[in-house]
Amino acid sequence: MIQFGLRLHDAEKLPLEQVLPLVRQRGFTCAHLALSKSLKEVPNTPSALTPGYAAYLRRLFAQNGIDIAVLGNYLNLAHPDEDALHAIQEKYYAHIRFASLLGCGMVGTETGAPNAEYKFCPECRSDAALATFIRNFKPVVRCAEQYGVTIAIEPVVKHIVYDAKRARTVLDEIGSPNLQILLDPVNLLNMENVDAREDVFAEAIELLGKDIAMQVAAPNPSYLDRSEVPQAEIEHEKEVLAVEARNEGKPEKIIEKMVLGRINKYYKEVCLVDQEFIKDGDLTIAKLLKSKNAEVLRFARYQLGEGIEKKQDDLAAEVAKQLNQ
Repeated sequence: MIQFGLRLHDAEKLPLEQVLPLVRQRGFTCAHLALSKSLKEVPNTPSALTPGYAAYLRRLFAQNGIDIAVLGNYLNLAHPDEDALHAIQEKYYAHIRFASLLGCGMVGTETGAPNAEYKFCPECRSDAALATFIRNFKPVVRCAEQYGVTIAIEPVVKHIVYDAKRARTVLDEIGSPNLQILLDPVNLLNMENVDAREDVFAEAIELLGKDIAMQVAAPNPSYLDRSEVPQAEIEHEKEVLAVEARNEGKPEKIIEKMVLGRINKYYKEVCLVDQEFIKDGDLTIAKLLKSKNAEVLRFARYQLGEGIEKKQDDLAAEVAKQLNQ
């Protein structure tokens, strides 16, 4: 089943208790929740992100039929001041812990700039800035590993990780299964490369495809585990497989065993926890979760553009607008 989501801070500026029903009424069943943007009236300091607060949010979202797909935390891990940097890292640790309490498997972030203002400067493109970000980001990723949470970075043309090559470098140097990519292709564009956008997008997919966040996106499972597969669907598959086996001329006495084996293969196609991990074919998702002492309660899959009338836009003008914001 395809589910559609939105960044919650793009919805009406209303209390959460009022905005969630509106979001659900419009057909959205997933949300990207950035506490600092969506709940500005509530502190998001490490001490405020308590189990009780997580339980309240989890219950409120569940009551409205909305999953928290991504917990956003957009702070500058290349901040030049050591005290400020330490406080920023502590906020990341707290968000990762809070994500695990929310039942949200992913914390999304960007990669900052080597200045206190978090603004583009020529030094963003330097190797030194990239090395600083990686050094400061590593303990955050290790924290994500401890809590069984994925942390995903979004390449943005105005930040330190500004293209697919830089993102690939971060992935390779840190080397963690809990580090992945959130890809918004338009964020890789500026006025210099917008005319070559297809090449930019193709490079991103080639270099980052296996690490683009969401195991759910590529294998496209329909169910979390075998218990969710409707019995009627299983019986239908068994009938189809039995017919195929008979058409192959197989004896009746071995057809039952063949069907059982093929049903197990079917589970691997449609059940998330039975699928191979896209970054390591020797691991199933179930084994990966067990190794991290984690579990998946539910998942959501975004399908870009499906079911939506396509609007013809001037992409160059849109990029220029974004850069001037």
